[in-house]
Amino acid sequence: DDLVRLELESTEMEIMRPYYTTEQISRYYSNKQNDLWVIYTGSDFKNPERMRDYPRLKKHIDRFLSVLTSDNRPYGLHRAREERFFSRPKVVAIRKSVERPAFAYCDFDCYLSQTFNMIQTSRVDMRYLTGLLNSKLAAYWFKSKGKMQGANYQLDKEPLLSIPLPNPESLDKNIEMNIIRLVENIISTKK
Repeated sequence: DDLVRLELESTEMEIMRPYYTTEQISRYYSNKQNDLWVIYTGSDFKNPERMRDYPRLKKHIDRFLSVLTSDNRPYGLHRAREERFFSRPKVVAIRKSVERPAFAYCDFDCYLSQTFNMIQTSRVDMRYLTGLLNSKLAAYWFKSKGKMQGANYQLDKEPLLSIPLPNPESLDKNIEMNIIRLVENIISTKK
């Protein structure tokens, strides 16, 4: 394990976050087991003095200084998002989905690149939303109103924001619960 090889101090582990790719995120299912980590730092790490408390991480990053391109270099991430996006339950959309749209339910801390879009709302259950967005009806809508690259779906922000979904107040709770159960069964099977 790379983190073990770096022999990080507990203070250094405080800025390490689990990083996920399409190897862990698939249609419906997010696998919590990760192999990659990201040093999650903001623009305040432009100041090299901020790394003083993280000597082993600094030494590790210093090996790559010549290729870093972040506007917040030497030690800050480029365009770091607010951490709330990664830590709350969410639906993860794989932006370039092969053959059909791919949305995964994720209920753990999950740090992602721009290969994904994240959807968070308190208006509807995320598992229900995962089921709706993975449906054939949603695929049809994304194909006709969204952006396609050949047979692949490009799930960008605009088509995601404009998909017509039922008003949460008008939902039949039995239908909603059935969809949630189906999504939970699919997730359980994929585990």
